[in-house]
Amino acid sequence: MTDRAKRYRANQEGALPAGPRRCNYCGVKKNVVVHHVQGTEDHRDTTWACRSCNTRIGCWMKKAGIGKRTRQFNPGTPIPDYAHYMWSIGVARGVAPGDVNQAWADILATDPELRSRWTRESWGARKAIYGSRGGQVGRPADVPF
Repeated sequence: MTDRAKRYRANQEGALPAGPRRCNYCGVKKNVVVHHVQGTEDHRDTTWACRSCNTRIGCWMKKAGIGKRTRQFNPGTPIPDYAHYMWSIGVARGVAPGDVNQAWADILATDPELRSRWTRESWGARKAIYGSRGGQVGRPADVPF
């Protein structure tokens, strides 16, 4: 599980801290985020803190050896155009030459909304290759998907 998944769950409606959305340390109402009291996103012990207080407390906890720093996930460079996307899909499926790991990294780094649009646009070509019912026409036998 990534830190991003933990952060996403920590910000769900049922997991938010009780009380008004106000920093429990300095009292400001702007830039307030969920603060993990024990210093790790594995626990549900949360309160509200402004970004400034949250950062200061996080730095203090790091020096004291308390908690676990969040590992930022910064995706790679997104795919620049539809042709590159289709090439990466082909590499990932094993029907085009290239580095599969790099192809997946490129695909995942591209905005999901853009990937969905490009996938919809490619449906006609995929239908011609794989058949109207998604059969195995034109697909190598050793490709598992």
